[in-house]
Amino acid sequence: MIVIYKKLAVLKDIISMYISQHRNHLSYIFGFLTALSFSLIYLNYGVELALLVLLVGILLFEVFNHFFGSSPEIIVMGVDNEQDIMKKLKKTMSEVIKEKNEEKSKKDKD
Repeated sequence: MIVIYKKLAVLKDIISMYISQHRNHLSYIFGFLTALSFSLIYLNYGVELALLVLLVGILLFEVFNHFFGSSPEIIVMGVDNEQDIMKKLKKTMSEVIKEKNEEKSKKDKD
């Protein structure tokens, strides 16, 4: 029984990581499917049911964005612990700041 819980926890982590990495694509797919279902139901059943489907689609989209849309889009590959992540992020940020300062100084010279 414990093995099943561990496997379910691993599966949950894998699915959560997949959703976090492909969040934007999944949002576009939800939007497209909502619009497609709205138009098909409007053509076949009328505007009342189509509006209901549209509202349900928007509700599902907002629930998805509430749970998966608030995390930052930073994924650091090849790093084992938090200290290495922080070092890598600080290094990257300092490089970006240095580049911006160089661009600004070039603009000031022109």
